[in-house]
Amino acid sequence: MSDLYEGMLEVHIDWMVELRRRMQMKYQDVDEFATANNLNHLEVFWFFKGCPVPSETFKSICENLDCDWEKVQEAIAA
Repeated sequence: MSDLYEGMLEVHIDWMVELRRRMQMKYQDVDEFATANNLNHLEVFWFFKGCPVPSETFKSICENLDCDWEKVQEAIAA
């Protein structure tokens, strides 16, 4: 892994589907979710596209969607 991705976390596709479903149950789109939770819009956008994002953003997204971020991250390691 290059230094570019150091401190970045990504989500397994199975969890991506679940997290997107949870987000869509409460919010109209990614922008509304990011605004409502005071998150960086671009990082949230890339997260839901399956790209690595900073660990703090990853954790905040998971927490705001009532998911244990450590459990979500374990799916990548498996």
